[in-house]
Amino acid sequence: MDGATPDSSVRWGALLATLLVLLMAPASLMFSDGWSSLPPSLFQRRSSATGTSAVKLHTQPPGSNDSQAPTTCADVPKSFLQELRCPDQPNFSVPGEVRDVPGIDGNFHTSDFLADREKVINTCLGHRRNLSKRWPDHFGNAWFLWAEEFTDRSVCGPSRFAAASLDRKFLRLPYCADSDLRENRSQRDLCRRWTHARNFDGQLPTCVWYSFGFNIALAELQEEWIRGTYFALKSHGLEQEPACSHVETLPVGAVFAAIHMRCGDIARKGGFSRHYMLDPAWLRNFLPVVTEGIQHIVLLGNRKAHGGGSGLTCNSKFDKMADFIANITKAKVHIAPELFGLIGLLRDIRCMTQSLHLIISSFGSSIGYVLSLLHRGCASYQPYPKASASKFIDLINMHRLRSSQRFIDVDRRMFF
Repeated sequence: MDGATPDSSVRWGALLATLLVLLMAPASLMFSDGWSSLPPSLFQRRSSATGTSAVKLHTQPPGSNDSQAPTTCADVPKSFLQELRCPDQPNFSVPGEVRDVPGIDGNFHTSDFLADREKVINTCLGHRRNLSKRWPDHFGNAWFLWAEEFTDRSVCGPSRFAAASLDRKFLRLPYCADSDLRENRSQRDLCRRWTHARNFDGQLPTCVWYSFGFNIALAELQEEWIRGTYFALKSHGLEQEPACSHVETLPVGAVFAAIHMRCGDIARKGGFSRHYMLDPAWLRNFLPVVTEGIQHIVLLGNRKAHGGGSGLTCNSKFDKMADFIANITKAKVHIAPELFGLIGLLRDIRCMTQSLHLIISSFGSSIGYVLSLLHRGCASYQPYPKASASKFIDLINMHRLRSSQRFIDVDRRMFF
């Protein structure tokens, strides 16, 4: 290099060596299952000098090629999603916890991997029908449709289903994203695990709710969510508001637990195929243990939104749930106002991911499981009908994809 000094040559050599190490890092390092253990990598860099988490953002014209994205983009401020400190509790025991929850192993095991890949590409991928229209009203479903294809590209490389560059981005927003790393990261062993991590019978129109391998690319999925959410909120002037600022009774910066209660559409339909609300009694034994020492609990969820829910019915259920929680814990309960539209939902999700503990008080809900994958706190808690596990085992809700996910036994008589 012209004009290079011995010192600068050493620095350039060290930098190139570091980049080679990162690109060749084993999958166990590149795919962390938790936020607190994310390694310094090409996907998430932290800068103590700037006090920001270097998740890059850049506005690109719709349909632009990712490979043309500039290398310098604005940083997402670290204050946008605070780091949470979890207490050291090595022997922490939760009443009713089910520990033998299956992970990513599915039943799609055949001897011909290339044939398996063809089946997955033809049957499980490319079902983005009106995906951009699904995000506001069917966020959980849209997330899995997007994540299925994104994960496949992340671990198996570009496939023929790939379309315009925006299709690989969260909410199809034109933020800056790494361009070629997914090709460099293609690894046959990871691709095999991902392909086989599904209950696939060859008859399903899509596999997204029957796939259990999203943890293979979870660090990337989480980062895309940060980029897209920050971009969306910034476009509405909301990027600097504290998380949960719409919960006006919750003190700014307070440590809290969150409970997500899906109501609207389930209450209106009286429960439908493998989607259920839960009797508050499910919380009785484990919630006081989980929230010990926590002074605030925030109750969030849909009432009128999503499927034409019943506002009066759900408001009554929220009030009863809040009273029940107040009676079994020492915390003050805050009912978050229902926010509408995609921006309102993103504000809710950002709030819930900042909780120390997150409880999903419904079963079979796509968005509930997505919340447990995006949560940045210590642990999430989900219902697990152990006695009826064989009836529901093909659902992703019955599989552990993160070590921070904890599952609490529930009697099916508590489903309604």
